[in-house]
Amino acid sequence: MSNSAAATVKRFMELIQDRATLREGLSMVSADFVGTEPAGVPYGGEYRGDTAFLDLLRAVGKHVSMRVHDLNVHDLDETVSRTGIQRALAEITADMVHLSTGETYPLRALEIYSVRDGQICGLEVFYNDSKSAGEFMLN
Repeated sequence: MSNSAAATVKRFMELIQDRATLREGLSMVSADFVGTEPAGVPYGGEYRGDTAFLDLLRAVGKHVSMRVHDLNVHDLDETVSRTGIQRALAEITADMVHLSTGETYPLRALEIYSVRDGQICGLEVFYNDSKSAGEFMLN
């Protein structure tokens, strides 16, 4: 199990939640990383490269902070693909806390991570309601 995509993603998510271990977590992002956020949020779009995940964290952090209540990560693939990629699904329940008002927005998200050789090389994010989440962030 320690070589599974889910184990890699869990470790990555643990590391990026703490400033003291953020750099170690970001070192798990591959140089060819491609991440996609939903179009309905202010930072929606595609992020590319080994600094892209930090760019994404900074973009989110301009609007909200996150309080994660529940996180479950599961392997999606039982075997490694011909490209060497395995995928994991992260199910997240969290509150977004608006930085200006302190108001909270309940968020449910699914994140599909692609992992190759122990590195995060892809991310696709899906919110339960990206349009409402985006409106919350902009108010």
